[in-house]
Amino acid sequence: MQSHQTGMRFHPAFTIVELLIVVVVIAILAAISVVAFTGIQNRAYDSTVESDLSTVAKSLGLVKADLGRYPQVTSEFPAGFKFAKGSYQTTSNNAMYCLNQVTDEYALMVVSRSGIRYLLMSSGVQKDVAASYADPCTAVGTSWSSPPVTRTAIHGYRSGGGPPNYTPDGWSAGWNWTNDS
Repeated sequence: MQSHQTGMRFHPAFTIVELLIVVVVIAILAAISVVAFTGIQNRAYDSTVESDLSTVAKSLGLVKADLGRYPQVTSEFPAGFKFAKGSYQTTSNNAMYCLNQVTDEYALMVVSRSGIRYLLMSSGVQKDVAASYADPCTAVGTSWSSPPVTRTAIHGYRSGGGPPNYTPDGWSAGWNWTNDS
C-alpha cells in the first residue's frame, strides 16, 4: 500500500498491482470451491441413486415373492417407492427396466446426474457400466427393439417426453416409480 501526498497530507491507497493480486487470489479460491462443491454434489447424487437401487432390489424381491415372478407390466410395480428424480440425469434415457420373461431375469439401468451409469440385476449392482441404449435388455439375454424372447421393456424417462405415457419433462406417467419428484 502506498501513500499519495497531496500538499502536506498523506492518503493511504492500494496500487493497481495489489488490487489485481487480491482479485486473482479470490478467483483462485472461488474456482477451488466450485470444483469441490461439484464433487460433493456428484457424490450425493450417486449415493441417492445407490440408495434408490437398494430399495428397488428389495421391492422387486417382494413382488417376486408375491407373484412368483418379477413385474411384467407397470401396474405390478410396488407403489410405495419413488425415484429421487433430482438425482438422475435428464438428458438421456436414464431409467430403463428390462425383464426376460422366459428366464425371469430383470435388469434396471439408471444414470445418475453425475453421469455414472448403474445396472441393477438380481445378482447385484454394477457401477459405471458402458453407455448403450440396450444395456438392460442385453444384460438379461434379450433385445430392447426386437426381442428374440418375450420381454418387458419400460422407460422411466425419455428425453423430449412424448406420447403416450410421458409427462412434458420426459418422466413416465405410466410407471408409478417415476410419478413424484
